[in-house]
Amino acid sequence: MEDREYGIHLSSIGNLEAKVVVLAMYIIAMLTTFSSKIAFCAWLVPFIVFLIEKDSMFVKFHSMQCFLLNITIKVIGIIISILFGGAGIAVYLLGVVGALAVGFSAILMIIVFLVSIAILVCELIVAIKAYKYEEKKLPIVGNWAERIVYKESTY
Repeated sequence: MEDREYGIHLSSIGNLEAKVVVLAMYIIAMLTTFSSKIAFCAWLVPFIVFLIEKDSMFVKFHSMQCFLLNITIKVIGIIISILFGGAGIAVYLLGVVGALAVGFSAILMIIVFLVSIAILVCELIVAIKAYKYEEKKLPIVGNWAERIVYKESTY
């Protein structure tokens, strides 16, 4: 499965150029992902775009990829929250031995920060490529999106 390139075409959403719809979707998803008040719904915009797009497989692919990326981020966030909670309980219950839990929490926070930056950079790269009508797949979620979008299409 390789990256595809598309020609200039319109989306069925607002009769806009497909690259504009995809770029706007990625930007909105990025902004909502890193906004503490509405981060939980960053997956919503790409999901809605996927559901209402009728003509452009390019828009459908990118919206599904963005949706899957954001859902994956949420699942990982839940797992990390559980780990942080466990570390906090260990500090409370174990006292001195809990210092190890504090160290674990610090390492986890650094990992979360680095992964967040990596995800942001990946989304920016994909958004820029999409604006050039290139279908750049992210590792793992790009393959999932491709299977979902092109399996359901008749193209």
